[in-house]
Amino acid sequence: MKGFLAEMLAIADVASGQVLKAPLGLLISYDEEIGCVGIDRMKERLKPLLRSPDLAIVGEPTEMQVAIGHKGKRAFKAQITGQSGHSALAPRFVSALHIAVDYVVALRALQSDLERSGGRDDRYDIPYTTIHVGRIRSGSALNIVPDSAELVFEFRHIVADDPDMIQRKITEAADAVCATHDNSGRIELHPLASYPGLATSDTQAAVTAVQNWTGGRLCKVAFGTEAGFLSDLGIPTVVCGPGSMADQGHKPDEHITQTQLMKCAQMLAKAVEDLT
Repeated sequence: MKGFLAEMLAIADVASGQVLKAPLGLLISYDEEIGCVGIDRMKERLKPLLRSPDLAIVGEPTEMQVAIGHKGKRAFKAQITGQSGHSALAPRFVSALHIAVDYVVALRALQSDLERSGGRDDRYDIPYTTIHVGRIRSGSALNIVPDSAELVFEFRHIVADDPDMIQRKITEAADAVCATHDNSGRIELHPLASYPGLATSDTQAAVTAVQNWTGGRLCKVAFGTEAGFLSDLGIPTVVCGPGSMADQGHKPDEHITQTQLMKCAQMLAKAVEDLT
């Protein structure tokens, strides 16, 4: 993204010396990695600020292919409460860790149900909605039954699946798990982050324009971006930027090649050429 940002600023400098037949806008946000925090705080002001652009390009790394879709995401922290006691008498108490493990099993069952009978989009590497538990914490000592536990998890949904319905099922699963422990434990769900998915029609004029500027093929990407927020404002939006998330992103020695930056610069130059 920093490579795309640099190219944005460079082409804005070029465009400032041109007479444009339509405005060129740059939108810069922050903290996308931890749940699109910046644009979520900005979204109420974006519509009057941006007006009605013909298209928006979000420059996340796609190797300069034109991504017309990605999944939406909701992330949660599950705070789990049980009963503390000496481990020698463990069966007398409801372990928060046991509740947490049972909840993980329930989430995995919901994942299997989504894979089996939920929506599908074969343009994705994983063509269905996924549920992922990323962290579990519990316990202070081996000889103490833990009275608290914490799960952090997410689901990434294709546009065909209703995220509100999935969230209801996640809540119902929490209630069902507590019921199996005679309601002596509690699971409280706290939202952490959320962003909408992207589903831009490949017949949109904006898609054709960006393809003409890049020569790139159409695709959908597994990772999330801020593009869904712009699409929800009625702006035709694609994701297209230099670099490879699979090969370089979120890895040691993360980098971007000069070749990819040059391709990005050429795309933006062609966009400004069209505007003149």
